[in-house]
Amino acid sequence: MRYTASANSFLWYLFIPFLVIFYISFLFWSDRNFSNNPVQEVIIKKQEAVNSLASIDGIILGGSNAQFGISAISLNKLSDLTWVNLGIPGEGYSDINYFNFISNSLNDLKRLDVSFVIYSSSTFLEKSLKNDLSINLFGKKKISYKPQRSLASYLKSNLGYNKKSTFPIANAYGDLLFRDNYCDHFSSTPLSYRNYLNEVDLRIWMPMQLTRISELFPNAKIIITVPNGFYKNEEEGNFDTRNNLLKVVQDIFFKHELSDKNSLFLLSQKPYPSSNLMCGDFWHPNEGGREWRTNQLYEFINDQLLNK
Repeated sequence: MRYTASANSFLWYLFIPFLVIFYISFLFWSDRNFSNNPVQEVIIKKQEAVNSLASIDGIILGGSNAQFGISAISLNKLSDLTWVNLGIPGEGYSDINYFNFISNSLNDLKRLDVSFVIYSSSTFLEKSLKNDLSINLFGKKKISYKPQRSLASYLKSNLGYNKKSTFPIANAYGDLLFRDNYCDHFSSTPLSYRNYLNEVDLRIWMPMQLTRISELFPNAKIIITVPNGFYKNEEEGNFDTRNNLLKVVQDIFFKHELSDKNSLFLLSQKPYPSSNLMCGDFWHPNEGGREWRTNQLYEFINDQLLNK
């Protein structure tokens, strides 16, 4: 009995308080020592690219699919216009983060001069909206009862088991530079059945995005492109659901154009024709895939906008 009482006293008065103090300390340490250098570097390089250009004719917006999959330099050469790529990882983790980033990166005069906006968002390919306002532009969560990363993750990193996530360096127009066999660093990701945003969320989200883009770039023609991936068969692409989504977007466009002066254009990206165009997974292209998609975009812009 005396041994049991001593064990209980140790548990309640020493061990549990120790765990509580340790966990609270770990939460504050995790918050203070958060670092996402690859994402921060990409964002800083993109802002430097914008600041270095006297004027901008076209701007590319979106998340990693725009960052990996569309080339500003190629559009510069093809169209004889000045383009910049402001696609960033995770699209800033929320729409508010991302459009604040765009607003803060471009002054009013530069935004007024923009004639074309390409917006390519993976939100179209989510089951439901995922705007987490507790995460900032760099992926840092607000301090809460959950740490930035698990303790096991920190231990694995210190022991060298976790691979460091990196992005290629962005060039003077915001394009990523595929150097040093960058795509070889990705592990192969299995193909999966493609989902699309449900109609209820789409009718809420899309008008909000169109309004935000129109307010930032009031003189621009807006090209909304629904991104795509590589599929071994049509079933994985879920194309019937995709076509229904495109019809809803067209309906949203019609209603938006009645109350807004911006011209809206919709382009559904074709699936990548070969796995050789992909950067280690079914979603992000390599340099060859980027050129393939950019050429498809330019053909659309040239036919629909430049020659009219």
